[in-house]
Amino acid sequence: MLSNLSRLMTTSERLELEKANSEGGENPVKGKELMFGCLLTAGSILCAALLFLVVTAQKSLLVVFVASPILVIVGIVLFFLGANMVLGCFRWRGYAKKFRQKTRPKVTEALADGMVSVKQVVATEVIEIEEFEDEGGGWIFDIGEGQCLVLKGQRFFPNDERAAWPNTQFEIVRTAKHNLWVGIFCAGTQLEPSQRIPSAKVPEKLIWDEMETVISGKPADVVRALLAS
Repeated sequence: MLSNLSRLMTTSERLELEKANSEGGENPVKGKELMFGCLLTAGSILCAALLFLVVTAQKSLLVVFVASPILVIVGIVLFFLGANMVLGCFRWRGYAKKFRQKTRPKVTEALADGMVSVKQVVATEVIEIEEFEDEGGGWIFDIGEGQCLVLKGQRFFPNDERAAWPNTQFEIVRTAKHNLWVGIFCAGTQLEPSQRIPSAKVPEKLIWDEMETVISGKPADVVRALLAS
C-alpha cells in the first residue's frame, strides 16, 4: 500500500532537518587536513627536484638506476594523495558555500512552515539490487494492487542506522515547502529480500540512476523490465 498525505513535522523530523541545515554549510575538510595535503604535494615537488639532481649529477649510474624509480614512485604517490586532499577541500568549500546561499534559506522557511509531505509505504515483498561502489542500492517493494515502489540511490536508507532495512512499513518524508528531503523513517519489521540481484547483472544506466517511482507489475516482472532497459 502507498498513500500520500500532509501533516505537521514531528520532533525527530525537525531535528533531522535542523541537523542537515547546520552541517550542510560547513566544510567537512578541516584545516589540518588541507595543510597535510599541501605538505604531501610539496613532498612530491621535492621528489621531482631530487630526481633532477640525481639524473643531472651522473656521478654513479648505479645511484641513478636505484634512486630514480624510487623517487618517481614516491613522488607520484605523494602528488596523488596531496592534490586530491587539496582539491577535495576546495570542492567541499564550494558545496558548503552553495548550500549557505541557496539551500539554507529554503530549509529555514520549511522549518518555519512546519509541514511535511509523506509517502506512507506498506510492503509485503522486496527484491534488492546490490549496491555498486557507493552509488546506493536498489529495492523493488511490492505495495499491493499489482504495483511496486522502486527506490534506487544513496538517499534511500533510514535516517536511523539502527532501523531494520528493508522494512515492512516506512515513511518517505519531504518538506511541504520547497519539497526538501527529510528522510526515511521505519515503523515496521525487517523485510527479508526474496531475491538479491548482483550489481554485475545490472545495466550501467541503472547503476548510476536514482529512482523513486511506482511501476505496475509484480516485483519479479519489474526487475526483468529494469534489467532489460
